Amino acid sequence: MTQWEILLENEKSDSSQFLRSIELNWEKTKLGRKNIEESLKQKIKMRTAKFSSKLSATNLRNEVRKRSVEVEVEWFDLRLKSLDGICYLRMNDLCNERYKARRRCLDQFEKYDRNIGSLYAYKLSLRIKRDLLNKEYVILQDQLVAQRSLYKQLKEESELDVKRAFLANVEYFRANHAARIIQRNWKLYCARMSWKKRKSRRLTQN
Repeated sequence: MTQWEILLENEKSDSSQFLRSIELNWEKTKLGRKNIEESLKQKIKMRTAKFSSKLSATNLRNEVRKRSVEVEVEWFDLRLKSLDGICYLRMNDLCNERYKARRRCLDQFEKYDRNIGSLYAYKLSLRIKRDLLNKEYVILQDQLVAQRSLYKQLKEESELDVKRAFLANVEYFRANHAARIIQRNWKLYCARMSWKKRKSRRLTQN
């Protein structure tokens, strides 16, 4: 049971107790009125029988007394009508509050449904974007591997061509009695290539 339903049940319980108390007061008032009227009638009969000789004076006093009781009864009637009006207004207020509470509860449910729907849609869009990024990452990784393999192959072919060219030069210079110069140049070339390899490895690692 939700908090709103608990509040509505409490309001219903308070309203029922309030109506019950009004009904009990009304029954007590009716009983009191009945007792007063019966007592009045009994007193009138007793006084009429006992004071027949003083009928005029007794009748006057009885009329005054009767009028007083009638005024009191009218007052009770007015009070009961007032209580009925108060009860009616109270019931209207309770019905209005119940309607407002129900309306607020339904509005909150609708707002909750809208928020959940938008969050779910956003979650799905994020999943789709994540899958696309993963696919693009795999494609880029494959391309990177292919590029590295091609670079390595071209580098090896280039080094092999350079070595062949130098060997041809060595043979040429050896034929012209310049082997020492060729050897010195070859050492310098090897040192330069070794330095380039180390530099290339550092760049690749970075």
